[in-house]
Amino acid sequence: MELLDLDKVIEKGVFEIPDYQRGYAWQIRQLKDFWNDLEHVSKLENKFHYMHSLTLRELENDFGDSAFEIIDGQQRLATSLILLGLLAKIAQHKDPKYDSMNLEPVLSYKYYGLSEAFRAIAEEKKT
Repeated sequence: MELLDLDKVIEKGVFEIPDYQRGYAWQIRQLKDFWNDLEHVSKLENKFHYMHSLTLRELENDFGDSAFEIIDGQQRLATSLILLGLLAKIAQHKDPKYDSMNLEPVLSYKYYGLSEAFRAIAEEKKT
């Protein structure tokens, strides 16, 4: 078993959600709890904080890349990646040096189906 922080988890490979997993289902209550966790962590002097586990199973693929099946923790991982994507979009609008970066494809490649979440958020903002 290997203990990694979120950066290392994302860096390590591509994630697949198996068919037996439910789709993204977090509601306002879970999102508020997640946000409260982040606020709490931001006030800690310690650089690291345990924010629940992520259980992965390594998959074999033909591309030589690491790929992982998400066994447990996919709701939190999806929420984290969606938040990172939204923060990247905000950074692009706030600072011209980030305009040329498009992190959405990178993040959605890392997590199959994430682009659907980005589209849903973008559509919600338009209405």
